[in-house]
Amino acid sequence: MNNYRHAMVMVENVDDGAALLSCVAPLALDPQSPTEITLSHFSEDYRAMNYISDSMMDDAVAEDVIKAKAMLSHLVKISPFPIETLQLVTLRQFDDVEKCIADLKIDLVIVGHRNRLFGTFTSRAFDLINHLNTDILIRHIPDKGEH
Repeated sequence: MNNYRHAMVMVENVDDGAALLSCVAPLALDPQSPTEITLSHFSEDYRAMNYISDSMMDDAVAEDVIKAKAMLSHLVKISPFPIETLQLVTLRQFDDVEKCIADLKIDLVIVGHRNRLFGTFTSRAFDLINHLNTDILIRHIPDKGEH
């Protein structure tokens, strides 16, 4: 029996997204109480740090948003179950993630983690654990060739 009603799956790229979609499939396809799934991607809004308009910075942020939307669209197409998407561009990541969690009534956040050099020091997963007040599932995503 599934206790979660709405899960937010935070993805960085197509590989992470595909791996995490397979992880949440049992939740989404539970016949007794399926979990609603929202795929999310958060981009840094470096424009907020500029006090003057910089078209090169605007172009870089716009390019990141376009790539993220294309990635999310691809993941929606390959998903065997219905999913919603959320694209957020911000410098206040934790404040905005908390607001999204509250607004969407998210009760589970799922993030991927890869073993990598300095991963312990740079992992967003640990920052999420320390900032959010909801259940968080950190799913190991193996590198290609890793079993």
